[in-house]
Amino acid sequence: MANDPNALDAWFPPPPPNARALAVQWAQRLLASADFLVLDTETTGLGARDEIVQIAVVNKNGQTVLDSLVRPTIPIPYFVSTIHGITNAHVQDAPSFADLYPQLLQVFDGRPVVVFNAPFDRRMIQQSLAKHALPALDARAFECAMLAYSRYHGERRGRSYKRKSLKFACEHEGIHNNRAHWALNDCLVTLALVYVMAGG
Repeated sequence: MANDPNALDAWFPPPPPNARALAVQWAQRLLASADFLVLDTETTGLGARDEIVQIAVVNKNGQTVLDSLVRPTIPIPYFVSTIHGITNAHVQDAPSFADLYPQLLQVFDGRPVVVFNAPFDRRMIQQSLAKHALPALDARAFECAMLAYSRYHGERRGRSYKRKSLKFACEHEGIHNNRAHWALNDCLVTLALVYVMAGG
């Protein structure tokens, strides 16, 4: 679940002229490293008070490192449940973000974390940490696959490139996406997109 992908121009710098080549190099660099992770979250909404209701992490080989529902401190609105399919009943017995925190510390351990829409998921993690008065996680870097893909795809939008949704990217690149807005599935298709970009 994420913000409108075209509302992020202020967050991202203008693209370089050789943007596609740099996107390919970015993906190749990731795949050459030993320890990067791919993360996705689902949330109660998009606002400043919203929280994570599902979090998943996979490694570069697509193996599941973490996959859990999360019990938020606020209810999940019905209209949000219609998007990701997670209801209040699903999370009522799930661990809280505080319960998962020790495991998250071990998972992150300073490693780079690839997220399709990194600004959104990073903010949601920060908000969920703040709700439980928890210190920041030691993620070496949050790397944005949506930014890389916008450069790889190359559709200009003003001074930048048009942000594309994960759904669009999967359809355009022929990646099977059978359960959109489910955190583990979104991790796996984001990883597949990294492999596509690495191929040039």
